[in-house]
Amino acid sequence: MTQTLTKLRQDNSELSSSLQTVVSSHSSLQVAVESLQSDIAARDTELTRLRHDLAQVLAERDSALQDLARVSAECDDAVQDLAQVSAERDSALQDLARLSAERDSAVEDLIRVSAERDSALQDLAQVSAKRDDIVHDLTQVSAEHDNALHTSEDAATVTTDIHTQSTGCKA
Repeated sequence: MTQTLTKLRQDNSELSSSLQTVVSSHSSLQVAVESLQSDIAARDTELTRLRHDLAQVLAERDSALQDLARVSAECDDAVQDLAQVSAERDSALQDLARLSAERDSAVEDLIRVSAERDSALQDLAQVSAKRDDIVHDLTQVSAEHDNALHTSEDAATVTTDIHTQSTGCKA
């Protein structure tokens, strides 16, 4: 009986040590989860900002497309006027050159806006991929935490069973 009691005390000491390790791991995991949640919030803020920037870039692109359409229409009108009235040829050629320069400027703006949009989309894709990695890591950490808690509960059940068996032996 003394040996059993000594063995139970040793088992209890080992279980206490294991429980302390689990509690310590739980605290570390909690800090890691909070850090990951903070990172996710920062990424979400960045995503919101990028989406806002993208909307602005798309609005600028749409405006540039409208300018391009307007300038193209004006250019077509100038060409028709040139064919109809040869006396106004010099004036019409000057208008055409001006409109062509505006169109070129609008095309350059469109190219710039498209490049900015593509860059914003790439940034958004990278941030989304990072967010997915963080969510995956958080899920993994949560699963490990659940396993640790399950293991701790199993150890507590074994201790209760041993104690019950020990009490049954005394009676």
